[in-house]
Amino acid sequence: MFIHQGRQLLSSSILIRERLSPLLIGWTRHKTTCSWNYDTEKKNFRLIAPTKYNFARDVIDKWADKEKNGERGSNPAFWWMNESGQELKWSFQDISYQSKLVANVLLGPCQLQPDDVVIVILPRIPQWWVINVAAIRAGVILSPGTTLLRSNDIKYRVNASNAKCIITNEQCADLIDEVWSSCPSLKTKVIVSETGSTRNGWLDYNELVRKSTDYFECCDTNAQDPMTIFSLFQCCETNAQDPMTIFSLFQCCETNAHNPMTIFSLFQCCEANAQDPMTIFSLFQCCDTNAQDPMTIFSLFQCCDTNAQDPMTIFSLFQCCDTNAQDPMTIFFTSGTTGAPKMTEHSHCSYGLGHVITARYFLDLTPSDIFWNLSDTGWAKCAWSSLFAPWIAGSCVFVQDVPKFDPLQTVQILASKPISVFCAPPTAARFMQNEPTFSDIKQTGMLRHCVCGGEPVNPEMLEEWEEGTGHKLYEGYGQTETTFLCGTYPNIEQRPGSMGKPAPGYDLQVVDESGMILPRGKEGNIGIKCKPERPVGLFTRYIDDEERMKNTFAGDYYLTGDRAIMDDDDYVWFIGRDDDVIITSGYRIGPFEVESALLEHPAVLESAVVSSPDKDRGEIIKAFVMLTEDYQNADKEKLALELQDHTKKVTAPYKYPRKIEFVDVLPKTVSGKIRRVELRNNEWGRTTSD
Repeated sequence: MFIHQGRQLLSSSILIRERLSPLLIGWTRHKTTCSWNYDTEKKNFRLIAPTKYNFARDVIDKWADKEKNGERGSNPAFWWMNESGQELKWSFQDISYQSKLVANVLLGPCQLQPDDVVIVILPRIPQWWVINVAAIRAGVILSPGTTLLRSNDIKYRVNASNAKCIITNEQCADLIDEVWSSCPSLKTKVIVSETGSTRNGWLDYNELVRKSTDYFECCDTNAQDPMTIFSLFQCCETNAQDPMTIFSLFQCCETNAHNPMTIFSLFQCCEANAQDPMTIFSLFQCCDTNAQDPMTIFSLFQCCDTNAQDPMTIFSLFQCCDTNAQDPMTIFFTSGTTGAPKMTEHSHCSYGLGHVITARYFLDLTPSDIFWNLSDTGWAKCAWSSLFAPWIAGSCVFVQDVPKFDPLQTVQILASKPISVFCAPPTAARFMQNEPTFSDIKQTGMLRHCVCGGEPVNPEMLEEWEEGTGHKLYEGYGQTETTFLCGTYPNIEQRPGSMGKPAPGYDLQVVDESGMILPRGKEGNIGIKCKPERPVGLFTRYIDDEERMKNTFAGDYYLTGDRAIMDDDDYVWFIGRDDDVIITSGYRIGPFEVESALLEHPAVLESAVVSSPDKDRGEIIKAFVMLTEDYQNADKEKLALELQDHTKKVTAPYKYPRKIEFVDVLPKTVSGKIRRVELRNNEWGRTTSD
């Protein structure tokens, strides 16, 4: 695998822009755990989005500047290791530099423009982080996907998002080639090879980055301003000694600030001796000058020892969009009750700035922290806690690149590496607690703060975690559609069974179907107030799904789809989903996705998929299956295994039903709709209400 470390290529297997600096200074000075008062922060904290915002420039580059000026300690910004024990560390300066290289690649060879969509399907390798920052810098909308996706999943996502480019590794390339002809919007395929091999029809990421330049500067433009790009300039065939015209003075035209600007992205050398000098005109854009002020940049490039006609990539200057805070930045695919996964759109401020709340109040991060979050790169939780929140706080992101979660190895790393803050789904934490060496974490004394999220946590687990690590395990609640919404904090009483209190920056209430606040102690919908002032961290929209968008709001509130009770002390007690979505091992899964996969098997006449309680995972997927006539007498045990294997092949493996029950009939409404609620309540021992 080829990765950049610093500026060398290595081979290894509240705030406007000018006011963002005070925020980072505040984090630089933040030294102690929970140095804030909950009641004071809840009352006074407000996060206001600026008109312009870009995470790459306003966070990454600002921390890079602090490093240059000696205002940030020696803590790396990124610390990566793989299962073989190889390690890589980057500073914010490295990340800033590399993201400029990749931004030029996205806007050059990948043929993307601001607001185009690129799908990135990569495991936990360093390139994933660089590509994310680069896309933000370039104004390109990035949609992440897990490497567990199958070809049909990928085809759906490409076509639904109208993606122009896809970036993946060798393991997923075959799946994409299978559906390439069915994805008319997809123009460019880029492969990140770990072996250095190339692939027909694919651009080589490592080679593109190697030829790129970090000459990438932000300018004050709107995200939608046009920018002309010439992708190739062919020199005339001249003798090597022929004179080459040099423009000594360039007089600016009288243009509007936002007129198109010509950019030469690739220059091919003429036939000349390799060592002959060749003048290269970079490109300089004047800042607030008179129209007739001269603009002249001459640089001299000495050719490498190459053939005369070999192309030489010169990305003179790509101007990064000074994106509007509300411009689209990221698209996440999230499961719903019906139909295929929906596209959830986040803006540059909703995640890029909104996770200030996550960093400060949930993760309690400082620039001296080394933070490890176990989430896979395909999920919003990875963007939450492995990208935006820790880098807003100036913390080091620790990443372990392994194909599968290993609880013993996780315990060993926590016991041997200086990880100070740790985040895991409750399922992973439960498996870790079963390891005989779990108490080794406590003996090292390097951890100071532990959090979990994605699933409800029972009181017994909280006790076992504290006994083994010496630290309380704090819960956090949020969604793909939001940032951190509610949680338990070191500076308030932790009441077992409750998921804590609403986060500062959000007005969270329990409301009825009309958006009216319910009396304390009464069950209702978890709602986030979004009128008259919409929270910065709330998503923009569900793309191409106006009906779902409409049903998500009631009165002045956004409804999360979860039900809860709020007591007189503002503690929130989670009840469950108000729909059929299943949350297992941190994955959010819609029943329709599993039922559709099962229906492709000839044995399945009809099926209904619901959640079922599980000691280790909280809940798992259970399928109730009606068989076709030809399979009525089949061996049910063998058939169940066959259906499970079938599901893993048709869709992402994490969606397969761990339990299958064969039934003669499924409960239905008068109109013929399956009553999943009845099946689900039977599984959980609840009373069904009509």
